[in-house]
Amino acid sequence: MRRPASDRIGPFPSGQRRWNGMAYCVRPLKNCLLTISPSILCAIIFCAALLTVPVSCGKDDTAPEDEARSPREVGRASKPDWHPDGTYITGTYGGAYDYKFDWIPAYMRIWEIDNLQAKLHRNVELSEKSVSFHAWSHDASDPRLIIAERDEDTGDRLTRLDDLEGEPGQIYNAPGQIRWPSWTSDNGRIAFISGEEADGVLLIPADGSGEPSLIDNDLGWGSVVFARCSGLDESLIYVSSYDGQQNVYRIGLDGGTPERLTNYEREPVVIYCAEIRPDGSSVAYSLSGQESMYPAIFEQPIDGGQPNKLTSSIIDSGGQWYRSWFYFAWSPEGDRIAAEVKDVNTGGGIIAQDRAVYVVPVD
Repeated sequence: MRRPASDRIGPFPSGQRRWNGMAYCVRPLKNCLLTISPSILCAIIFCAALLTVPVSCGKDDTAPEDEARSPREVGRASKPDWHPDGTYITGTYGGAYDYKFDWIPAYMRIWEIDNLQAKLHRNVELSEKSVSFHAWSHDASDPRLIIAERDEDTGDRLTRLDDLEGEPGQIYNAPGQIRWPSWTSDNGRIAFISGEEADGVLLIPADGSGEPSLIDNDLGWGSVVFARCSGLDESLIYVSSYDGQQNVYRIGLDGGTPERLTNYEREPVVIYCAEIRPDGSSVAYSLSGQESMYPAIFEQPIDGGQPNKLTSSIIDSGGQWYRSWFYFAWSPEGDRIAAEVKDVNTGGGIIAQDRAVYVVPVD
């Protein structure tokens, strides 16, 4: 099985410079140069000099940073989640073809976290297929993992692991897509978004003993793109669009009328995910379109109020490097966020770097 060569984000360390990739060659052919006019020769020399000007491909290291409060990189992966005891962050990797068109089986990266410091603990192979989503249960004394495996031939399936060293047990095989599985607060059921067209959010017993049932939503589910169970009570938070406007909602697992937590009206925003802080005081969500096309994470009091921006999309003073904050998860203590990000260069030659996981301290 092929493994990525490095856990370092991007092809270059921060602040390192690279040369423009266009090659040029100067051959001192005396007879040819004598036939070129001085003005043309000067133009050739000037253009050749421009080609050797280094292009910055890292963030501006001269920009001041608060080291105690700045996000710290963990490594490359997607859709991170916290182990319920708060000492590990997990992210999925692989389940795709690499640049040589060799298949990389899906596996999980596990990082040991000490405050903001992280080190790669180990890799655990999950599936020969593609693992699109995973989530940890809420009980630190009995940690369990649910994963959604993607299989274009047979349909997606939910698989539960009671121990990363144990054998996986299949819970449910779906005819279409399964997205964003999560555990209810008592760890007894799994909620997930079903269907190619996001038919709604379903619940299924965590032991696979029954068939899934749709949560009855008085508003309908609209165009739901994200859902996650609360660890505090029998409720679920979700992101959906009604009449073309996305917002964050909360609904009880028994169904009923959802409560709208954000208040965007006729605004072209895109909300990627949302999660309630473990103490229940606020809701955080990643959003783009209001201030920037690059998403950032916002936090808003649970009972309403002005959202506070937790992360910045601009990561250098020149305004060429931007950071997109996509999917994230609160730590069990609610003092940190594990977030999936992608850095984009808008003018330096590199289009984008691989997605990475960052730890973000939150007051």
